[in-house]
Amino acid sequence: MLNAIKFRIYPNAQQKELISKHFGCSRVVYNYFFRLPAKAIRKRH
Repeated sequence: MLNAIKFRIYPNAQQKELISKHFGCSRVVYNYFFRLPAKAIRKRH
């Protein structure tokens, strides 16, 4: 049986800015490590 919980947050302006910065940094790190294996493969060939 699968269960799910939904929730919403209502951040203020300062919290919105911090959330935006956090997800921006996370995106950069994710993309860097996502591309890393492809770079290694290209380097070998």
